[in-house]
Amino acid sequence: MRKKQVRKVALIGLAAAAGIALLSLGLATTPIDFSTAPPEEASDIIGDGAAPPSDLAPVAIPRPQPLGTFASRSALLAPDAAVTDVSGKAGKRSAVRLTTRGATVYTIAPKEALATPVDIRRGFVILPFRPISYVEHALRWSLQFHSAGTPASPTGNYHEMDAARDGPSALRSVLTSQAKNAAPGRWQNFGVSANDLYKVGTGADLAHISFVRLIVRGGAEPMVIELGNPYFQPSALDKAKAMISFDDGYASVVTNAMPLFEAKGFRGMYNLGALQNTLGTPGHLDLSQLKQLRKAGWQWMQQAYSTEEIAPYVLMTPAQRDADMRKQVQFAKDNDLGDPGFGSYFSQVNQAQLDVFPMFARNQRATRAYFTARGVDAPDYPILYGENYPFIDPYLVKSLAGDVPTANFARLTQHAEQAIATNGVAIYTFHNTLDNLPALLDWLDQNRDRIDVVTEADLNAASRKPK
Repeated sequence: MRKKQVRKVALIGLAAAAGIALLSLGLATTPIDFSTAPPEEASDIIGDGAAPPSDLAPVAIPRPQPLGTFASRSALLAPDAAVTDVSGKAGKRSAVRLTTRGATVYTIAPKEALATPVDIRRGFVILPFRPISYVEHALRWSLQFHSAGTPASPTGNYHEMDAARDGPSALRSVLTSQAKNAAPGRWQNFGVSANDLYKVGTGADLAHISFVRLIVRGGAEPMVIELGNPYFQPSALDKAKAMISFDDGYASVVTNAMPLFEAKGFRGMYNLGALQNTLGTPGHLDLSQLKQLRKAGWQWMQQAYSTEEIAPYVLMTPAQRDADMRKQVQFAKDNDLGDPGFGSYFSQVNQAQLDVFPMFARNQRATRAYFTARGVDAPDYPILYGENYPFIDPYLVKSLAGDVPTANFARLTQHAEQAIATNGVAIYTFHNTLDNLPALLDWLDQNRDRIDVVTEADLNAASRKPK
């Protein structure tokens, strides 16, 4: 089976609840794409309801903290004519839409500063947005975090993303269905960690952010994007976590990887690719090996059942897609393989196929994305802005390719360092090339005081426990 290009996993349980909490708690008006939200009747197929006990201390998801209002034109400071209100479900106003013009640079800022400044360390600032057209051509995309002054009279003391380099690159890396203006994307979350910001001015203080500004410039074509309210999601973790997964069901997971994990007392995660085409075939795991992994506490990950090709899924009805996904769930239940609620996109089926996307949202807690490392070395990071817990975007959980050349091993440890700096999560995905795995496990073993190796099921089980 060829190497996968893009994968994703959609967390409907706790991570999605963190975003929805902004609405239910009245903390902010975060736009939600109701057309792709999982129906309640799907809850019986998300996981088997019997997650293994976790050795982790109970994980309480902190309340998100609003950072101002972007989702209403009347709440913005001197909004340009290019900014208009957008109606959400049942006619409720839930967002603003920006349509850029040429080289114009737009500043989206609230009228008022926060009454109580917010400490945005140890977590991620999240901006809900929906790409409509030509967003992949953005020439500037920069969030500024001000610790002094007012939106009308900002001072020179603030923190900012690298406006020309990191901002547009980070935005492009998470876009959904954005091949020029082919189709609007879905509502999703853009997240940025305070640890990766640039300090401007001696008085800038991340512990006392009083307002946020977004600086945007489109490309030659009019860029259209919808924006929700920014908020800060503190990490639920008091210590960084690492998750290591293996794709495509290669037998090397048991013959090579599993002994290395057992020697350290670690557990990993795995999936089978297109299950009916790989299980028990030469070079791939068989059922007896799956049960070995289950006994050792490894986590089954949900992925494809019949195929990883996009064409057959396009021809299926939504009910047929769900039925295909549920065959994996039933297989896991029939063979006592554990919780199948955490999953991944396929080789050709990714976040850009919005017609197919709902089958993941209805059948998985979270959907993992496969990111190859940027061509950078320490102290820069291989994935811009890393991953938090709860996950930044439940439909785009960031995982770094573990199959990097041996010479680039430092990128794997930098990914962990990024999580350590934010009390976040470093996620790795391997296939059948395990050259870097022994060294990575050694490094994680040597840094147990700073980062734990866990499975997603560990975090999910710990999160279910009472506060």
